[in-house]
Amino acid sequence: MQNFEFTILIPHKRLDRFLVEQLEGYTRTRIKQLVKQGCVYVDEQQCLEPDKHLKPGMAVRIDIPSPQKMNIIPEDIALDIIFEDDNMIIINKPSGIVVHPAAGNWRGTIVHGLVKHCGDSLSGINGVTKPGIVHRLDKNTSGVMVVAKNDKTHQWLVKQFSDKESEIGCVKLYCCVVWHRPFATYGTVNAPIARCKINPMKQVIASRGKEAITHYTCIDTCYNEHKQPLASLMLVRIVTGRTHQIRVHMNHLGCSIIGDNIYGAHHASKINQFDKSLVNAFKKPKGQLLHALALGIIPVDDTHKMDAKKRIFYYAKIPKDMCHNIALLFGYDSVEKLIHYVKTYEMTKDIQEVITHT
Repeated sequence: MQNFEFTILIPHKRLDRFLVEQLEGYTRTRIKQLVKQGCVYVDEQQCLEPDKHLKPGMAVRIDIPSPQKMNIIPEDIALDIIFEDDNMIIINKPSGIVVHPAAGNWRGTIVHGLVKHCGDSLSGINGVTKPGIVHRLDKNTSGVMVVAKNDKTHQWLVKQFSDKESEIGCVKLYCCVVWHRPFATYGTVNAPIARCKINPMKQVIASRGKEAITHYTCIDTCYNEHKQPLASLMLVRIVTGRTHQIRVHMNHLGCSIIGDNIYGAHHASKINQFDKSLVNAFKKPKGQLLHALALGIIPVDDTHKMDAKKRIFYYAKIPKDMCHNIALLFGYDSVEKLIHYVKTYEMTKDIQEVITHT
């Protein structure tokens, strides 16, 4: 067990935020879990309130339990490995599989396959059900994911995922096929996201939510015989990483993602507006047409200093069925056009400039 003690020098509105600032490599979600598990004491009194206000002079102690031995049974889950070394493994996650065990999905997850492949060489910072997991993708979203093999790398990567738009922040690029076409060819959605009070399976845009920033560029659009936009191919960069962020923000633009049964169900009947040769291809897409295309991160090294010039981009091939749908809608050169935009990201220092100057 690790123990950390702090004396409050200036007021802080939330206990969990204070601890995240003090403890490198720990996410706010993980700190909240520790608080609710009774691992945090304020003035020697156990505190179960993550949002407790802290005043100058207060003493805060957190007892972080030693990592528990994983009780996950390894399973032969096929992993599409993009890159692997002693510090991390980068995979192309298929659509239709959950990342880590949770209610309703205790078996057959990516984590089960990682445990089979890596054994005990996964970081333990995120707890026994999420070994090595730095970030995740929705069940029906495919694409690139990085997994940490040790705690040092985990902390190194979390720093990049947490630094948002700073120079050393990671770069997360997605492609998706949406209904209609956004009003602007490129732009930014800056709208906070919170869990829906009525349906906990959904996220909504609400002032009470967490900051969420999404940059987008419309790569191509297909039209019906009346020259009305039917669907568009989008390149998206998310700065933050909220649950369902791209899906919620695209829906906010009036362009929900095709195949999204939660946020795009109201568009399902529009499939019949496609040419007859396309209807069957889109009636039952394998999940939403959303793919994590590229991830730019700075690998851990012996210097312990993050240098944006050392950022490496890792790419995940677009699933064949999604490629097929893109080609049917926008032509076979549309994928090449998409790759061109992504490559431009990798070659430029000013990522924001690329996405806002198409």
